[in-house]
Amino acid sequence: MSAIKFQDEPVALNRSSLFASQSASRPLSPGAQTAGIASLLLGLALRPHLTESEKSFLDQLAPDRCITFLVDNDRYLHPEDVPLFPLDLIKTTVDQCGQAICTHHYPDFRDRSTRYKVHTAVVNPGQDKPVVLGFFGPERELDSCRTENSFFRLASQFRCIHESLPQLARKVREQMASGRPTVIVNRSSGRIMALNDEAVQMLGPGEPNPTDREFGDIRDRFLQLRPGSKLTMRNLSEKDLHLAVVTLEGHLQPTPPPNVNSLFFNEIRDLGADLSAAADLLNNMAGENLTARQRRPLQDIMTAANRLNNRLARLDLLFNYDSLPVKAVSLRGEFAQAVADFNSTGARHASIAPEADVFDATMHVPVGAYRFLFEAILAAHTAGCPAPCRTLISCDQAGSLPHRELSFRTTASDPTATVLPHREWGAYAVRLADLMGVRFTRLALAENNSIVSDLRIERLP
Repeated sequence: MSAIKFQDEPVALNRSSLFASQSASRPLSPGAQTAGIASLLLGLALRPHLTESEKSFLDQLAPDRCITFLVDNDRYLHPEDVPLFPLDLIKTTVDQCGQAICTHHYPDFRDRSTRYKVHTAVVNPGQDKPVVLGFFGPERELDSCRTENSFFRLASQFRCIHESLPQLARKVREQMASGRPTVIVNRSSGRIMALNDEAVQMLGPGEPNPTDREFGDIRDRFLQLRPGSKLTMRNLSEKDLHLAVVTLEGHLQPTPPPNVNSLFFNEIRDLGADLSAAADLLNNMAGENLTARQRRPLQDIMTAANRLNNRLARLDLLFNYDSLPVKAVSLRGEFAQAVADFNSTGARHASIAPEADVFDATMHVPVGAYRFLFEAILAAHTAGCPAPCRTLISCDQAGSLPHRELSFRTTASDPTATVLPHREWGAYAVRLADLMGVRFTRLALAENNSIVSDLRIERLP
């Protein structure tokens, strides 16, 4: 390492109180540190400031009673606008050190009992606007080979990750230049890393900048500002950094055209509800005077009316998905309800493997969308199979991943029976999954005379 001595300049800064507030943090795991560095450097490439969570991350990297600082060209990014020492020190690091790691001995003439030490390194050597990373603290805290080696490894990691990011940064910028409101979300934390100008303008000047907030905090606000629009998500990854590019698709329509489909769907659904209510009323009026044979037609009418409403609601999702109001629903609740409804038919049976019950997430979709999707998949598995048959549903165990993958396997109780997937129910499941932005693999025949398929659900932050 290079060693350079600097004279102090009169700067109104109480360094002792600054260092006193810095205590040792819990060490980060290698994966978390890599992801944190990548997120910070990408964020800095997309906007001219650090977020509060990025500043907190830098603080976690510092040795006890020392400071991690970051300088972009001639601006103190962290601690923000706090001149720790003359910028000549940064200039010397850029001009003389190059790829090297520099150590600066720094006396404080206002407190002669304390000497400081500064480790610095250029994160992006050779570029026009250098970014300088450093440790700054009392000499007694940094005067060891252990801290020097620690900083050397950290600086090398920053440089290595910086060199790996240009392609990812280019892809992110391309997405942000789409002309549609776009938000970049860190999938690990769910926090917003950056927004494009269209997203900021859509939120309006009165809204606080949502950068560093969780995306879920503004998701509903986005959809309210653009009625009839929907959010699409594209995943991008590099190293341990996983991003979601969330884009608002669709155009603002102050006066939407009449929805003829909804008119007829709603009218037929109302007729079905009237039939069901009338049959229920007749059933109650008759009381105990009806025999089981006489009561059966009323029950058939109610059952048919309920099935009619159910089928209309399914069709409504396909034809009018983008214009239906969305609601926060529990994935676990929708899943359990779908399985319970399916099992009420009697001859067919679906069971959930023990590990499949561990997943849950709050999803924003039109009412009934996930329940209908799960029911359609189960029907696609069993409607073409001889009864009785059994469907086993299992879930992946990768709880830290930003998605859940459900596996469906249907087997007939008679090993000689022919099992075939139901084409129409399968086609419905595929179309609805596409509208919802989830991935459903088409049904396939497998060994032991069974049908298998998979459903992959991305967890929007």
